[in-house]
Amino acid sequence: MLDRKTSSSTASHGARIRRPVIGIMGASEPSSRSLAQAEELGRLLAQCGWIILTGGRPEGIMGAAAAGAKQIPGSLTLGILPGAAGGAGPDVDIAIFTGMGEARNAINVLTSDVIIAVDWAAAQGSSPRPPAGGHRRRNWPRPHTGPAAR
Repeated sequence: MLDRKTSSSTASHGARIRRPVIGIMGASEPSSRSLAQAEELGRLLAQCGWIILTGGRPEGIMGAAAAGAKQIPGSLTLGILPGAAGGAGPDVDIAIFTGMGEARNAINVLTSDVIIAVDWAAAQGSSPRPPAGGHRRRNWPRPHTGPAAR
């Protein structure tokens, strides 16, 4: 949840709010327009200081979103990979090798505070699906202030 605080190890330094984890999912062979949108989305969300979670591979929506995020100095990208080793894209800061195949999508969904699907219609059958019983709603802080954000 977005209002979770970090572990008690930060108590002596004051409480900090955990950075949101935004999962960006989609097709491995999307349109060029969708690739550009995923890259821009990764960049804009990273600019807000949010952690970008993808499937970790260098292709498709996941590769474009991670590449966009890494345009921002200090950004953090997290890749949840299906294999036990290898295959992580060059823009993934933290690669988690699950050895779970496409079942690793459960980790993608449960780890993300929000999931954004890009070019969902083109996504393959293994793409994450919303959990049974609906979605989780979150209240987001607005990344920008001023008249344009209202």
